[in-house]
Amino acid sequence: MAKKGFTFKGEAKPFGKTGHFNEPRRHSLQAKGFKTGHFKPVTLNSQYWSLERTPADKIKVTLGNFSDAGWFWDGDKSQMAGFVIRLHDSKARDDFLLKMEKNHIKLSDFKEDILKSAEKGDGIYELTGDNAKWHFGEDSEELFEAEQQVAEDEGVDVDELSKATDESDYKGTDFDAFKKSSYYKDVKENLIKSVKESSSWENLFSRIDEIKDDAMQDSFSFSSESANELVMAGLGKLKGGK
Repeated sequence: MAKKGFTFKGEAKPFGKTGHFNEPRRHSLQAKGFKTGHFKPVTLNSQYWSLERTPADKIKVTLGNFSDAGWFWDGDKSQMAGFVIRLHDSKARDDFLLKMEKNHIKLSDFKEDILKSAEKGDGIYELTGDNAKWHFGEDSEELFEAEQQVAEDEGVDVDELSKATDESDYKGTDFDAFKKSSYYKDVKENLIKSVKESSSWENLFSRIDEIKDDAMQDSFSFSSESANELVMAGLGKLKGGK
């Protein structure tokens, strides 16, 4: 005789029929497009990406390769939002979509994992500039532009202003500083909303398209404000020393 449990209506049912979710939770997740119950193993490998999931729900993802792309990244379930955003921005996007369709792997199979990682802040780094901005500082021209503009507005020598500005304190490419800003909160809310409302992989990528420009603008505004604040402090030192 099968082991019995009870549904939310109080009716007996065998365990394992719908996994170990309580019934109200299961129905709520399914209504929002999430997969519930046991996990189908997935093993997909391509030249520039891979996606693996075990029956125990252990997830491993990779992007790039050292031989062709010159870089490599790997992650787990906690980094699923960042994974799909980097896929969205890469040449592997079409190949990923094709293989998802060919292997009948729907967004609902991974949607809850993507959402949970986004709710914990994963994906914001990638959505607002990724390593180019936050690691290598390639978008740090905001500081130079601020020095040029303030020097022109205040009628001071830009080289002297630059010397008075402590550029080592510039936070415009500091992701930890960005995380404390209202811009970070806005980007996170938009990403979570986009994941929740997506109904397919294609739809998710389309929604990332829609929020990407706003996320980059928020990132730019944060850097510009940080630069202006720093340069104004330098201007105060310059004028105070005269």
